[in-house]
Formats: sequence, C-alpha cells, structure tokens
Amino acid sequence: IVLLGAFVDSTSVGIYGAAKRVATLTSLILVAVNIIVAPRFAALHAQGEHDALRTLAQNVTALMALLAVPILLPFVLAPGWIMRLFGPEFSSGGVVLAILALGQFVNMATGSVGYLLMMTGHEKAMRNTVLVSTAVLILLSVLLVPHFGMLGAAIATMVSMMVQNIMAAVLVYRKLSIIVLSLGGFKKLARGTD
Repeated sequence: IVLLGAFVDSTSVGIYGAAKRVATLTSLILVAVNIIVAPRFAALHAQGEHDALRTLAQNVTALMALLAVPILLPFVLAPGWIMRLFGPEFSSGGVVLAILALGQFVNMATGSVGYLLMMTGHEKAMRNTVLVSTAVLILLSVLLVPHFGMLGAAIATMVSMMVQNIMAAVLVYRKLSIIVLSLGGFKKLARGTD
C-alpha cells in the first residue's frame, strides 16, 4: 500500500485497501481454526502420533477449503458488484478483488501449514519461507506497481501469498511426509469420521 501510494492517486489506494480487506475475510476462518489446532499439532507431534497428526492436518485443510469456496466464489464471479457495495467508485476494484481472492483461496486450500511447521520444530523453515515470500512481494511490487497501479499490487500480493503457502506445503511434505490437501480429508469430512 505504501508503494502503491507513491505511484497512484489516493482514490486507487483506498479502492485497493477495501478490496484487500474484503478478500481477507476468509482469514478469519484460518485464524479461528489455527487457535484450536496449533496446540493439538504440537501435542500430537510431541507424543509421536504421526498418523493422527497427518489425519488432523488433512481434515482441517479439507474443511478450510470447503468453507472458503462459498465465501470466495462471489469475490471471483461478481467482484465488481461486491465492490460497488462500498460505493459506485469502488467498482473499478473488482478485478483487484478477484485476484486477491484467488490468493486467499490458495491460503485456505493449503490449510494450517505455517502452524504445522512451527508446532513440529520447523520454525526456521517457516521463517525462511516468509522471508522468500516477502522478497517476492517487494520485487514484484517494485516491478509491477509503477506500471499497473493497484492491479500490479494485487498480482504481487497474490503471487507472494501463493509462494509462501505452496512452499510451506512442500516443506510439510518434505519434513513431515504429510500431504495436507488430499482426497482422504474430503472423504472423511463427508463421512463425518476422524
């Protein structure tokens, strides 16, 4: 937003800010789930219950992906209409909202990978992931914002978020042998079993 303010007018910064806040509504689900599962991840890891840890991670990821779809779908299918709720001048932020919503979907669809890494002794790996994604955000913002304004900022934010979450999901697989997004998690949710 700071870099955006240097290259575009304050109206565009306001529109981008509104789109970003709307897109991050799904983060409330992630925060709520992480408060509950993070201590459970740590306990299962400490007890050596790897199968239970994998099952919990997969179930939580499936649940978050399913919860995210009905929230994010309108942001992708009718973003201009959603943004117009703030006023007619905000409709130009529809594409920005759609781009940011795609980044949020990846965030939700990868589940609690950050907490999974941190609660199992791999906090340095998560720190490095955050550093890489921050570098990607800064680099893309410097390259895209001057030429594309709020659209460039949205693309930079989306790519950075995707990089962070996909890297963390890969690290969860490499370090814990857990594939967080699996059909097994969805099947167990559908059956209502652990």
